[in-house]
Amino acid sequence: GDGKGKAKRFITAPEDIFELDISGQRKIKVTRKLLCSVPGSKLELMFSGRHKLASGENFIDRDVEPFLSIISYLRNN
Repeated sequence: GDGKGKAKRFITAPEDIFELDISGQRKIKVTRKLLCSVPGSKLELMFSGRHKLASGENFIDRDVEPFLSIISYLRNN
């Protein structure tokens, strides 16, 4: 075979990637799809596109480790 179709490429548009500043202590990049993966959650409400967000960083006023644990859980489950 020619290898076509065996590996999927995952491409995310730049406007669907958010840089989050968590309490001024840690910066991470996260996709809109991940942030919106739990319907009705505060993250989904904030990043779904329903509300206009300023461009650039988005400040999240939460403790770093618990927030990173939530992001890790969403990425891996």
